[in-house]
Amino acid sequence: MSLADRWNRAWFGPAPVLDLAIVRLLVVGLHQVLLLWPYALMTVPLYEEFDHAVALPDAQFEPVLLFRLFSLPFGAGWRPSVELLDAVRLGTTLVGFTALVGLFTRTSLALYVTGFAFMISHRYSFGDYHHVETVPVLVLALLACSPSGAALSVDARLRRRRAGSPPPLLERTDPLARWPVRLAAWLLSVIYLSAGLCKLGGAGLDWMNGFTVQTSLLQAGCFWDNGAGLALARYHGLAVALTWFTMLFELTFPVILWRPALAPLYALAAFAFHVGSMTTMSVPFALYLPCFAILVPWTRWLRRRRGLPADVVPATASAPSSGASSS
Repeated sequence: MSLADRWNRAWFGPAPVLDLAIVRLLVVGLHQVLLLWPYALMTVPLYEEFDHAVALPDAQFEPVLLFRLFSLPFGAGWRPSVELLDAVRLGTTLVGFTALVGLFTRTSLALYVTGFAFMISHRYSFGDYHHVETVPVLVLALLACSPSGAALSVDARLRRRRAGSPPPLLERTDPLARWPVRLAAWLLSVIYLSAGLCKLGGAGLDWMNGFTVQTSLLQAGCFWDNGAGLALARYHGLAVALTWFTMLFELTFPVILWRPALAPLYALAAFAFHVGSMTTMSVPFALYLPCFAILVPWTRWLRRRRGLPADVVPATASAPSSGASSS
C-alpha cells in the first residue's frame, strides 16, 4: 500500500455516521442551554452583557483578525451596536435549534459557528483574551464540514424516505466521517500537551509540589465564594495527587494518536479534570465537556451490546437490517 493510500485510509476511510450525530446533539445541545441561560454553567460568558463592551471607548477597541474580516463590508473601525449584537445572539439561538434537530444540518451549523465567532471575536477585540470558547467553536466547525446530519436528524429521515430502504443506523458509514474525529484528536492532543509543557516551562517540577494548586483553590474559593475549593485546599496530599494526575494526562494525551483504543479513557480523564476544576475553582470550561464525546467510539460500543461485529462493514442501501435500528 502506497503512502498516499495509507493517508487516505487513515483520514478518509469509511466511518460510522452515528458517532458524529451523537457529538452534534451533545455539543449543540449544551451550547443552546448556555445561550438561553448564560450563567447556568459559565461565570463570564463572552456572548452576554453586550452593553458593557459597546460602552467601552474606541481607544480600547483593538479588533482581532477574525473580527476585522467580519467588519470588512462596513469599513475599518466599525463597531456593532447592542441591538445588532442582540440580533446576532437571537439568530444564533434560533438556527441552533435547526442544527440540533438536523434540519439543513450543514447550513445550520455553518451559520451557528459564524454567529458564535462573531460574538466572541467582538468580545476579544478589547484586549481581554480567553480560551474557553475556542475548542468548542472549532468542534462545531468540524461538525459543519462533516456528515454529522447523516443520522439522528430530520435530514436523515427525509433522505430515507427518498431512498426507500437505507442501511440500518448502526451500519451507515461515510468516507467523510473519519477525518473530523482524527483532526479533533490532534487538536486536543496539541492543546493538552502544550498546557503540560507550559506548566513545566513556567514553574518546572515546583508546579507539582501541591502548593500551587492549593493557592489556586484558595484564590478561586475566596473570589467566587466556592466552599468546595476552600475545603479541598486544606489537604496538601490530595493537592499533590491532583497535580500529578493533571500533569500525567496532559503530557501523555497525544498517545491517543497512536493508540486510539485509549481515546475514551483520556476523554474520561479530561471530563473529570474539567468537572473538578469547575466544581472547586469555578473555571468555566463547561463547553469543553461534550467535545470529548468525539473521542468515543459510540457505534462500536452499541454494536457490541447488540452482539454485532465491532467494526462496521460499509453497507449499501439494500443491506439487511440485522436487527439494528433503522431510525
